[in-house]
Amino acid sequence: MPVELEATVARPEDVPEKFWDAEIGEIRVDPLLQSYRALERKLSERSDRDAPTDVDSELEPVGLENTESLTGLGLNSVLENSDPMQDYEIAVEHGLFKVDPQVNQRLREAGFSSEQAQLVYDLAAEELMPVTEEIADALRMEIDDRRLETDFGGAETWREMKHQLKAWGQSNLPTDAFESLASSYDGVQALHRLMKGSEPRVIQSGNVDNGVTEAGLRRMIGDPRYWRDRDPALVREVTAGFQRLYPNAE
Repeated sequence: MPVELEATVARPEDVPEKFWDAEIGEIRVDPLLQSYRALERKLSERSDRDAPTDVDSELEPVGLENTESLTGLGLNSVLENSDPMQDYEIAVEHGLFKVDPQVNQRLREAGFSSEQAQLVYDLAAEELMPVTEEIADALRMEIDDRRLETDFGGAETWREMKHQLKAWGQSNLPTDAFESLASSYDGVQALHRLMKGSEPRVIQSGNVDNGVTEAGLRRMIGDPRYWRDRDPALVREVTAGFQRLYPNAE
């Protein structure tokens, strides 16, 4: 994935243009290494033949005007930092994937620093995280649907029950509470208990009695501690609230 970096450093006068990346303001390592190695190879060949070496003529084809530029650029440091076998220290605590030696080698050969390599891994994780979560949610929903299908006696019965639960929930519960309940296996079971009357019946009313309101009770029903955890204290509070608010309700 591309990473855009602004060029903030001007090309030094003693750095040939072909070795300078104007976009990021850094030395282009690969062409520099190729030129250096070509020079080294040719010098070695001439040394073996005991022939005189014309450094300037050898540098010209690859674009290096003088050897002092190499020293000024800190060539030894560049070569050491560009060693493809040198390990990066990459942190991958998310567990989505592990550090890949082959990827690291390609990053090293491209001249990536440790910070840049870490950024590549971080960006990959940022892109994969939402996809992984979507896949996990889809799998969980499929498993929950199969469990509910079994609990309600088969595919046909479960399809009919889903319509009933949806109609009842949208009519009797706050939208957020209904959507929360309908999004998981335990939530659907709690929704079914509410619909069948095993929980206090919700009646459309705005009456207020002793500070208890239907809106407040609905918020309690939407609390995961109520429909998911079945917190005894919260269940008793909701039950007592409905009894005070609607003492004559069936």
